[in-house]
Amino acid sequence: MTGPRLPIGAFLLTLIGGLLVLVEGAIVLFVGSVLSSAGYAVGSGVAGIGAITLLLGFFLLLLGIAVLVKPAAHRDLGVLIIVFAAVSFVFGGGFFLGGILGIIGGILALVFDASYFISGPPAPPASVPDRTCTRCGKLFAGDGRECPFCHAPP
Repeated sequence: MTGPRLPIGAFLLTLIGGLLVLVEGAIVLFVGSVLSSAGYAVGSGVAGIGAITLLLGFFLLLLGIAVLVKPAAHRDLGVLIIVFAAVSFVFGGGFFLGGILGIIGGILALVFDASYFISGPPAPPASVPDRTCTRCGKLFAGDGRECPFCHAPP
């Protein structure tokens, strides 16, 4: 019997998308702070956009990890991943590839089959009670079609 399946695809794509958004945010924040220190007024705005992008990437990373840790909450986490990945497009979306990977990861989280995590492992098959043969009177397992000793029907 195999163990529970985990949402590995949703985890990996969201994680990679979040990393791309995080890297883009760090680059934009750095460029904004350089522009600001050089005296350009636009630098503080660019740095603010970089900080927001960094925050979005951080949230995507956390949500990707949460999908792996709490697969029973896959639907809620999938919706949040899609929302944060879509919002990241406003600020560049992790070179756009990060946002796309995040949205695909969110969709994979939404369609993940978490029945194992919600209801638990499948129950073992119910045992069949033993039966007594009407002809020879011997006890045998109740799943047989005939008595294994005298071959009489039960």
